[in-house]
Amino acid sequence: MTVSLITAIDDTAANSAVREAVSSVATLPMVRQKLAWGLLDGPALLTGEAVHGSPRLIALVERLRAGGVSGVVMAAMPVLRAADLPAVVLSQLLDLHLSTATPWTAAAGSPAAD
Repeated sequence: MTVSLITAIDDTAANSAVREAVSSVATLPMVRQKLAWGLLDGPALLTGEAVHGSPRLIALVERLRAGGVSGVVMAAMPVLRAADLPAVVLSQLLDLHLSTATPWTAAAGSPAAD
């Protein structure tokens, strides 16, 4: 079912390449079924709205694009991966800490130190 949804978008896509991408992202039949249901509910997920889909769907779109399926489009906005999250959060916390004076970092004699 997923293969037919994808090949309907790009009729030049090889069925074997699409099957390989789907099976690499979703190894279990139930997971493939959930992926197909998600695509049935939102076919726009394959044409630029993948960032609103599940991480598995985003991975599928990336695999399809890498495999040369041209009808499948990844949105222009970057996808934030879970591995990037700690660095982003730490960076934001550090920026926040450096940009705001707190009672324990305020200079002596300032209103915050009283």
